[in-house]
Amino acid sequence: MLGSIYKGMAGMLSFDKGLSNISSNVANMNTNGYKKTELHFRDAMYQQKDGIKGSSPSSTEANILSTNHSQGELQATGNDTDMAINGQGYFILRDGDQTYYTRAGEFDFDVDGYLVNKGDGYRVAGLNGSSSLSDINIKNFRAIDANPSSKIELMGNLSVSGTLHNITDVEVVDVDGTRRVLNLEFTNNSAITPQSWLVEVKDETGSVVQNNLEIRFNPNGSPMLDFNSVSFSLAANSGAKSNINIFTGEPDSFNQVTNFSSGSTSSVEMESTDGNAPGVMIGMEIDQSGNIVVNYSNGESQTADKIALAYFQSLESLDVIANGMLQTNGTESPIIGAVETEGLGKIEGGKVEQSNVELTSEFTNMIVIQRGYQASSQVLTSANEMIQQLMEATSK
Repeated sequence: MLGSIYKGMAGMLSFDKGLSNISSNVANMNTNGYKKTELHFRDAMYQQKDGIKGSSPSSTEANILSTNHSQGELQATGNDTDMAINGQGYFILRDGDQTYYTRAGEFDFDVDGYLVNKGDGYRVAGLNGSSSLSDINIKNFRAIDANPSSKIELMGNLSVSGTLHNITDVEVVDVDGTRRVLNLEFTNNSAITPQSWLVEVKDETGSVVQNNLEIRFNPNGSPMLDFNSVSFSLAANSGAKSNINIFTGEPDSFNQVTNFSSGSTSSVEMESTDGNAPGVMIGMEIDQSGNIVVNYSNGESQTADKIALAYFQSLESLDVIANGMLQTNGTESPIIGAVETEGLGKIEGGKVEQSNVELTSEFTNMIVIQRGYQASSQVLTSANEMIQQLMEATSK
């Protein structure tokens, strides 16, 4: 009966630990990146039964606590700097000589341009050109300088039977970084030179920038060598000038502009231009390859850095620290790599990973533990009553 009292108390203590673990999980069900813990029960010790071969457990205890690293649901936050990993891997956070790992992904840029973990300011690690770890910083990407246009690429067909063709709203950037809108006018010059066209360039005011530029085509309709491109000079308000090339395609090719018979209608249009006006950073996004893409007010974008991820063969090598962070216990070195390499998952920008706590499951476990606690308490009560009856019987 004394053994029954001990076992009953051990059971109550074990179920109390189980209830405490459930309380922690439920309390953190809204903590992003939180991984629920699971308490495991086991028999504590064995004793030999009198007259019977073998042994039986004399008690139980709950002292094995493990972390469930299964992925939680990914939820959109509307914050460009938030990130979630869809698949395996951990973000790498660095604070001096200390390295931490997390799935929370609640990041932001500090005043110095570093991507940091919210709350503690630990820096998020990325991969530099040599595939080694470096702190992610966008300080040099907050603005983009002007880059004057140098090339206008054309695409389509100039009809042999056509006489005149215009391409309007050709947008370029001058040397001052100002956006300019040009008009290109093509006039059939075949009466003088076979399969020849003259090109006139006008600015947004209708003033002629350059005229009598000539392009020619081979008899088969492909651009002719030395006549497949023409250049003109565009003056900015400052008086500075930049040269822009109008390109019709490689000689003897049919990939861009051709000179075939198609009635009196031509179809040539601008395919692309280079150059950009100055711009400032207006936002950023994370692509699925882990690249931080910075967007600017001028419509341009640049890739700043690439997020680094860590992978562990055995999750038992990670110890939970606090605030959704983990640290290696030294039993295994992490595998460091880029997104979607080395078995690592992909990144979804503007989202965070929620807790993997399932409230229904926790409530079910709580009911089981409550019933177990009540049963252990009843064993303790019954054993106490039996001892009292025995003591009363022996005192008579």
